[in-house]
Amino acid sequence: MNLLILKADAASRYAADDYKTVAVLSNDSTHSCPFYDDLRMEKLEDFYDTYQFSVPSNEEESQHIVRGNYVVFQDETYKHRLFRIYDVEDALLGDIHVKTAYAENAFVHDLLKTLVPRAKIGTVNFRDAFAHCLSNSGWQIKQSDYLGELIAQEFDGTTTAQAEIQTICKDYRGEIDAYVELNDANKIINKCFDLVEERGRHDTGKRFEYRRDLVGVTRRASDAELYTAIKARGKDGITFTDMNNGSDTIYDNAANDLYNGGREYLVKFVEYSEIELPSALYAAARQELNECNRPKYQYEIDTALLNQMAGYTDEEPVWLGDSVRAVDFEMSPELTVGARIIEKETSFSDPTKNKVVLGEYIELVNNTPDEIKKIQSDLTDLNNSLSPVYRIEIRPSAGLIARNGYLQTTGDAVLEAVVYKDNIRVNGTKEQYVWEKIYRKTGEHDTAWEVAHQNVGNTVTVTGEDYAKNCDFYCHFLDDSFNFVATTYFKTAIEDMVKKIEALQNTHVIIPFITDTHYATDGMEHTQSKLRSMDHIRNVVEITHQVDCDLVVHGGDLVDGKTSRALTLSNLQAVAAMLNQSDCPVMFTKGNHDDNGLGDVRQYGAKGDGLVKPKEMAMILKDQYLQHDIKYNAEDNAIYSYYDLDDKKLRVLVLDAWDLRYDLLDDVKKVKYQSRKYLGFQATQIEFVADVLKQTPSEYGVAVFVHNGLNGTVDNGEWTAINDEVISGIFNAWRTGTAYDSTKDTLHTANKNNDYPINIKVDYSERGTGKLMSFFAGHKHRDVAKREGFGNTPTILTNCSYSAGDADDKERRIIGTVNEDLFDVIAISVELNDIQLIRFGAQSNNRPIRQYTGGA
Repeated sequence: MNLLILKADAASRYAADDYKTVAVLSNDSTHSCPFYDDLRMEKLEDFYDTYQFSVPSNEEESQHIVRGNYVVFQDETYKHRLFRIYDVEDALLGDIHVKTAYAENAFVHDLLKTLVPRAKIGTVNFRDAFAHCLSNSGWQIKQSDYLGELIAQEFDGTTTAQAEIQTICKDYRGEIDAYVELNDANKIINKCFDLVEERGRHDTGKRFEYRRDLVGVTRRASDAELYTAIKARGKDGITFTDMNNGSDTIYDNAANDLYNGGREYLVKFVEYSEIELPSALYAAARQELNECNRPKYQYEIDTALLNQMAGYTDEEPVWLGDSVRAVDFEMSPELTVGARIIEKETSFSDPTKNKVVLGEYIELVNNTPDEIKKIQSDLTDLNNSLSPVYRIEIRPSAGLIARNGYLQTTGDAVLEAVVYKDNIRVNGTKEQYVWEKIYRKTGEHDTAWEVAHQNVGNTVTVTGEDYAKNCDFYCHFLDDSFNFVATTYFKTAIEDMVKKIEALQNTHVIIPFITDTHYATDGMEHTQSKLRSMDHIRNVVEITHQVDCDLVVHGGDLVDGKTSRALTLSNLQAVAAMLNQSDCPVMFTKGNHDDNGLGDVRQYGAKGDGLVKPKEMAMILKDQYLQHDIKYNAEDNAIYSYYDLDDKKLRVLVLDAWDLRYDLLDDVKKVKYQSRKYLGFQATQIEFVADVLKQTPSEYGVAVFVHNGLNGTVDNGEWTAINDEVISGIFNAWRTGTAYDSTKDTLHTANKNNDYPINIKVDYSERGTGKLMSFFAGHKHRDVAKREGFGNTPTILTNCSYSAGDADDKERRIIGTVNEDLFDVIAISVELNDIQLIRFGAQSNNRPIRQYTGGA
């Protein structure tokens, strides 16, 4: 275990790359400066996180233990934590002088020192709110969960980011996990955090047991907070009477009969001063009633940590936020509760000090001895190997009727989905339950409701308003073999596609190709469509786990890029992180939206402050290139690279057509080469491509992926293409086994741009003709295939995955159906000179497969 001591440039204390390691503390080597009496204290509430440690003052490294320096270590979650030293104490212990450092999580410190800019930004989602609060802090969202309804936000310019974010977390009921990312040289490359519904793990299997690691248990039953009805008021006294049969109170008849003997209702009044809509007020009151409509047990449980105790050293450490169980079979009635680790104390130098605090208790039913569970588990495993059969039942609470075979609400109720696998009930995870709400008259999905109820588990609350609107509710259960797909209809379509792929995978390279996803968490328009692009990306990932694929390529415009720099960075990271979960290598092209150029124009006056610069994008998109032996130019930050499929003799070459210079400003101090006006290739990329083609083995074919079509195969529209004629000339020379000289290219001479100088000569005559299979692109939001500009080599465009952007036929892209998604799985055979594009989702002119002869 090492502690890295870092010093930051005070002039730019928020920049990730300004932290420099000045000392290393370790207890693993006699030659290192040791540390002791260390203790980390974590709490879920208000992301409390502190760390203290001591070192001998006579060690050279102790001179760096000063206020304002930082300490970094990797904890049991395998994440690196950054702490700022805020106080140092010198003391004499026996005959040894020691320094004791007291530190707090740097995320907390940075937010305390950051004032949130004054703004009234109306109704926004949590990512918008966080991006505004963190715009000057140096931290950004890495991963995030969907956290519910939209809430209006207003900032007066006098409060700190920490105070505002604590408020937002309470509003959205989210939890923060802040950490830093280090490269192989132990240098910080990113300061980020995850915003999640719940930290920790849900399936640890960890049990705290009496006579083992439960030190003490006290249980008390209480009905002090029992209520069987909720009366609510919102902002300016609004109520929900119009959707609740004229009443401003929600009643729970069953709870009142069961726990209150049918007497007068126990009414709780709740005021929600921030809620402006009756529907939101009704939902909040419904949730409040669900939380207080039964007596509560109160627990006080003291625990020990087994992973530090003799005889239990093989147990995995628990994490803050983990869901665990506490059991005491000798208590009457037996104690079996679920709980979370809400506080944790950890010492790396003295594990005997480690302890946790449990909270958020949930009573569990325990009626199956361990021996019987083992037998059931063995039988279940056997049944699973014999094509298990699933069935699902929806069990309504009071207030429901069945009509025409559908479940409909006559009033407020809870729907519970109960799943059986070969007649054995299974619980599954929250993510495996997929709820749908459909208006019977039109067949349309209430997609806003469905998004809001993703990952909620096997129960949902429905209302009388739903009955009045003739709504039907369905629940689908995704079996364990599908871990990424979001809906059952996507799962069925993937199963169908897998069969088509399997018929080609022995002879063809298999490349899922998705383009123009335009993912956005704050879309300026078509917000829901852009948000659902993440489900389309998940479908690509799922396919790679269901059938062997060779490579995944994203064709550019990963994100919509019309927002703040921080949000675009966060959205880029989210798309890359999801695609990188594919069970094969992943490559990315760069589109005209990915640098947030439109956001820079709209929010930053086109001054360049809102751009995602090439270095930042490279760090995100090239994250796993070394791991998969994807070759790229490490000295350049443009996103171009190549990858060899040796068994099928194919080289895949990915270009960066928006390889622009952001260092140049025009006469009015705006970015001279904006991605909304220009595309182009700089000399470094052109030289890389020319050399890669020259080094390509003669028996290999080359497939090229680029966001837009080259050499005039597709109209560039409003964009000026810089050096397009040069890189196109090189491809044509390689294809025909001839030479190319940019100085003799009259088209290039006419279009020459002195800001993008290029002078290149190549001669491929000795190696002979090259097998240029095809160019694959997106950008135009339609399906196109042309044989122009490169002899018989086809340029094949795939339509956009973002459903609302379809330029061919937007009407067919109905959200809530398979057609909302669109991407191709490309199958390429160099030997057969064959290209097939298998369509997932909305088909091209009703063609599930497009087939072409390659240019070879």
